[in-house]
Amino acid sequence: RYYNNNSAIVCKVRPMYFFGDWFYGKNDNNYRFQVPFFERQILSAHPDDHNTFLGYFPHNLLSNDDPPSSERGRVGLLYGKKPEYFQGHSELITALLAQGFELHTTCKDTEENECPFPPEIIRHHNVKPDEFAQLMKQFAFMLGFKKPEGSPSPLVGLSYGVTFLNPLRKTNGVDTQHKTLSRL
Repeated sequence: RYYNNNSAIVCKVRPMYFFGDWFYGKNDNNYRFQVPFFERQILSAHPDDHNTFLGYFPHNLLSNDDPPSSERGRVGLLYGKKPEYFQGHSELITALLAQGFELHTTCKDTEENECPFPPEIIRHHNVKPDEFAQLMKQFAFMLGFKKPEGSPSPLVGLSYGVTFLNPLRKTNGVDTQHKTLSRL
């Protein structure tokens, strides 16, 4: 706790919080608030009124050795890891399959819920960052389902030429799953 009382150290430190929404849930147990940083000292890849914006960037493994092809088939990723993200969307998924799309997911079953997909969906479990980067090379699109919000994965997809279909929220028809990408 030396740094808590040493302004010479604290004023030079710039913690990074990728998602930018660190100021929500401020409480004594949240490590982000146990050090007296000014809000503008916190760096983020997402712009808002609280932090210092670093600029948009993917945090992935781009390689010029094996670039993705610009020609891709009717292959897409149903984006999200939690089964509840896909609840109520079976008609859309079935329609995409009926139109000949090859669909993949990284959704993982939980003790409470199973991922609600037909057997035609290709499932990828416990994907590491380099595997995820390789998967991106084959997808033409990544389809969002309102959650997770503000994840870096759509930025990674875009860096590989994958179109992110950014859904609007039913609440007001203006808010999107990924606010950062809606600004581009």
